[in-house]
Formats: sequence, C-alpha cells, structure tokens
Amino acid sequence: MIQINFYSTQLHTIMKNRKILISGSGGFIGNYLAANLRANGDKVLSLSRNPTDSSKIFWAPDNGILDNEKIEGIDAVINLAGESIFGYWTRAKKKRIMESRVNSVRTLAAAIRRLKTPPKVFISASAVGYYGINPAKICDENSSKGAGFLADVCEIWERECAELSNTGIRVVNPRFGVVIDNSGGMLKSLVRLAKFKTTINYATKEDTLAWISLKDL
Repeated sequence: MIQINFYSTQLHTIMKNRKILISGSGGFIGNYLAANLRANGDKVLSLSRNPTDSSKIFWAPDNGILDNEKIEGIDAVINLAGESIFGYWTRAKKKRIMESRVNSVRTLAAAIRRLKTPPKVFISASAVGYYGINPAKICDENSSKGAGFLADVCEIWERECAELSNTGIRVVNPRFGVVIDNSGGMLKSLVRLAKFKTTINYATKEDTLAWISLKDL
C-alpha cells in the first residue's frame, strides 16, 4: 500500500505544471475542464475571439489568425470550439456547424506547425454523431461511419485533425454524446422547461441518446 501511494504521489507530481492550451474554455465543458486543470496545478491558456480580453490569447479561426509565438512551449492542446448543434438546422446553421469546426482545427494545426517545440498531444472533440442516428449496434472506435449530416461533419472534422499525425503529434478525437450536468447544457434547459410543466419530444421511442456526465467526461 505504501508503494502504491508513493507511486501515485510521484505520478501526480510529474503530471503537474503542464502548459495546456484550450479553445472553447468559456463554454459549458471548457469552463469545468479549465478549472479542474488549474486545481491540479496546470497552467491553462485560453483562446478568445475578443481582441480586448487581455486575460486570453486572441484568435480568429474564421480568418486563420492565431499568434503561434504566444503559445510556444505548450504541452497539450484541447480543442472544444464549434457552433452548437442545438437549434433549427437552417442552411446557414448547418454551414456554421461545419465551418466553425473545420476552421478551428485548421487554425490550431497551422499555429502548431509553426512552433519550435510542438505539443505532445492534440485533443480535439468529436461526437457520437459519427456513427449516424440510432445505430443498430453498440459502436466503438472501430465501427464504420454512419449516414447523415452529423456523421459527415465528424468525418471531415476528424480528417482535418489527422493531418497533424504526420508531424508526430498524438491526435485524439474523443467521440462523446450529450454531456449531462445540472450546471448547464441540455439538462439545465430541460429542467427549466419542466418547471413550467413543458416537455419536448426530440425523437421517437425507438431512438437512442448517448450521454455522459460532465465529471466523467
């Protein structure tokens, strides 16, 4: 038992003081993640589209703008940027969903390639939408791509990330579903509706919903 505790302490010490860049750190998931990383002793660098926010690094992914000198020395990049999929899917909305993800990855990848010392890992969120709507079996990372708009988005999204693998950087695309927590996201919206005794049918009874708690994610 003493050996296990000693090992755990050493491992915790090794993994502290990392320098981690996060896009989307102000969002539901990113805010929680950044707080936990800081509590672990890591330094978190956040990106912002607001040029007047001096506490964050400015970027404009739609225009491919990110000063790579300001992110020199990072150990890891976590990309959570992207237009929310919730809402009415007009042609303009679908365009924003696709382009926000592709442009974010391209801008980050281009900045990483310009670094003198690149990060060891690039983690860029993907989604269970890759497997299509209501797949007929349990899916894992070896399962084939499904059909539909979200599946196409995920495929293109991940393909953009894969380009960085050629540089020797480890690329990870966690495909997660709806993130559940009382502090925000879908659950908070449903709770708000429930107070007014209102419910919304998102699908038929045969459809499935993949979800994960914010803490587990």
